[in-house]
Amino acid sequence: MAEQAKAQYDVLFLCTDNVTAMRYRRNRIAAFASLPATTLDRSSLSVRMNEIGHGEGAITPRNSAA
Repeated sequence: MAEQAKAQYDVLFLCTDNVTAMRYRRNRIAAFASLPATTLDRSSLSVRMNEIGHGEGAITPRNSAA
């Protein structure tokens, strides 16, 4: 019975983790889509894209001291 409970917990954890990952992805896509690409120069656009890529949910989050 304990193995079954652990298996159910693992499935729930994986589902929750996937939902969180999808939320992070959706938020990054929305942030990217809202960039004013026609008014940003290449360097500014690159900085903004890096900020989006290193935001909440990133594998290697940006160090807040940087």
